[in-house]
This record gives sequence, structure tokens and C-alpha cells, in this order.
Amino acid sequence: MGYITPEGLANLKKYKYISGGRTKLDEIMNHWWEWVVNQLPMNMAPNLITLVGLIFNMTGCLIYLWEDTTLTKKFPAWMYFYSATCSFIYQTLDAVDGKQARRTGTSSPLGQLFDHGCDAVTLFFGLVVFGQIARCGVDWSFFLFFWGLSLTFYTQQWEEFHTHIFRTCIGNWGVTEGLLMQLSYLYGVALTDGWLAEVNVQSALPFYQFPEVIGTLTLCRICSIMIFYKYIQYILSLIAGLAAAKCSKVEALLGLAPLPIFWIEMIIVFSTEWGLNNPALSILLLFPSYCLMTCKHIVCSVCHMSFSPVQLSPLVFLLFVANKYAATLVPGLAKLQMAGAVGSNLVPESCVAMFVFIFTLVAFSKFVVSTIAQITQYLDIYCLTIKKKSL
Repeated sequence: MGYITPEGLANLKKYKYISGGRTKLDEIMNHWWEWVVNQLPMNMAPNLITLVGLIFNMTGCLIYLWEDTTLTKKFPAWMYFYSATCSFIYQTLDAVDGKQARRTGTSSPLGQLFDHGCDAVTLFFGLVVFGQIARCGVDWSFFLFFWGLSLTFYTQQWEEFHTHIFRTCIGNWGVTEGLLMQLSYLYGVALTDGWLAEVNVQSALPFYQFPEVIGTLTLCRICSIMIFYKYIQYILSLIAGLAAAKCSKVEALLGLAPLPIFWIEMIIVFSTEWGLNNPALSILLLFPSYCLMTCKHIVCSVCHMSFSPVQLSPLVFLLFVANKYAATLVPGLAKLQMAGAVGSNLVPESCVAMFVFIFTLVAFSKFVVSTIAQITQYLDIYCLTIKKKSL
């Protein structure tokens, strides 16, 4: 039996996507999106458009990992241009997939799930790209971005679950504005051959002596502070979601429980020597676990099913803790220490990371495949192609 209950499948036909508004920039960019969608063939499935965009975005990230996983190395300008362009392509295709669905008459709840699921994956690969271009390493600004993005995306799904409205903006600031700011930074670093990532307030304005706390602010740090302010605004806006909850306030707040659990996963991973030395890989290690809990919430929202905050897959991250302290707590285990293990670790942390990644990736993939199979079978549609209508 799949994740979706029979009642949830029946509710699929009742689902209706309601957007939470558009910004002025959305209106401007809409001309570009309309032009792009009109160039696409009518037999191209909306989900295929989303998948192509995701693949572009992933390649824009993976080209760096062959050379550096520390988020500190400077790369040739063409690589920055490539990853920035991949991000722009994904943003464009992500915006036109819904238009293609309406254009071809293939709108369905599966499109909503597929779109938001790909967005969840993109969040992590996009963060690696930003970290590589900013060369921020494990700077506090990097963690502020990571924390904020994980908070915002998950709470968007939580809010839609209770209000049945998916908000992509607050006032005139939304997803498009955030992506445009990111793209401006990515292309700016590429055009200046990396200089924009290095400049700080003091070096940009040498004629005035700033206090050290201000003078050392890079553009990346300034952007993280600005976006943090928007995060605070978004948190305050969640009161609307809580007020609209038909269940008890305690039950509604429990729906947010997977978030602090995920942040604990972050702390566990980045508290290891391997995690601090390989922040790019650490981000990608965390993505299957985050995407699994987020996609479960999306499915429950679309299918009008109750959401259980109990998640078992995060328990696998405790292997990092067990690996580090087991030999200390049980001295006899020290004899089993593998070659290459550092300190009190029983096995190299990289081996633990590999196991955790494979375990969570399999769990996430299994959920995605089974859920797509359930929906396509029930609605009698295909996922990546458009089914010909019977005469």
C-alpha cells in the first residue's frame, strides 16, 4: 500500500491550486515566461519541463564538486556563468510549467506535487552553487541562508496545508525577487572574475574607516542580513496559517516539528570534522531527508490527508553520534576501529555519511516513485508524457 490513502486519492479530484498573489516583478517577468511557453511543443508534458530545469540546475552545481567541496576555491569565470545560466533556466522553466499545463489542458494535482518536489531538491543544489560562487566556506552567513531557506520553504507547505493558499510572496517581495537577487550576484561574480565575492565594505569604501564588525561585511553577509529580516517577516505572517487551522493549535504547531528535527540533523552533520571540511557534500547529504518530510506535507495538503509529524528516517543521523562516542562509552569497541578512522570514531566519518546518504536517498526515492505511481494510476495520466485522449 502506498502513502496516499483511498480517501486521499478520492480527494485528488477536488484539489484546486490557489496562488497567494503576484508581485510587480512577476508581472514584468510574465512577458518573458509567456514568450517561452509559446515556443514549446504542445506535446511536451509540464512535468518534463520541470524535470529538464532541475537537471540543468543540478549540473550547474555538480561541476564544482570534482574540484572542491569546501566552498572556498576560486573557479574560472565560465563556470560561474554556466551555473548562473543554469539557475536562470530552472527559474524560467519552473515558471512556465504551469502555463504549459493550462495550455495543453493537462493540469493535475501531480503537477503541483512534482513542481514543489523539484523546488525542494533545487533548494539544496542552488545553495551549493551560491556557496561556491560566494566562496563563503562555513561562514555564519552561509548557515543563515541555509537555515532561512529550509524554514521558508517548509512553512510555505505548512501554511498551504491549513489555508489551501500557496503564497510565494509577502507584499512586493517573493520568490522571483529572491531569485533575481541571487542571479544578479552570480552573474556579478562571473563578470568581475570573482572580485565581487571578495570585496567588503572597507575595501569598497577605503576613504572611511569603518568599525571592524561593519568593515568586514562582504556582499554575501550583507545579503544574508537583508534576507534574514524578510525571514522574520515571514515567521510573523505564519500567524495567519495558524489562525486558519481547522485542527487544534497544538496539532497545527506539531506539523512544524519536522523543521527543528531537520535542524538537529544539520547540527549533527556540521559538528563532525568531515562535515566542516566538506560543507558542499554536507548540504547534499541532508537534501533527501528534508525533501522526504517536505514532500509528505505537500502530498497531505493536496490529498487533504492528516499529516503525521513523526518521522523515522532522521534517526539514521544518530549513527554519526554513535560512531563518535560508542568507543568511549563501551571501551571494548575501540578494538573494532577501522583504518582511517580519526580520534574515537569507529569508522571514517565519510563512510557514515555515505551510508546515511544512501539510506535517506532510497527512502525518498521510494516515496516519490510509489506516490507518482498511485496518482498516475488513479487519475489515468502519465507523469512525463501527455496521454492521448481516447476518441
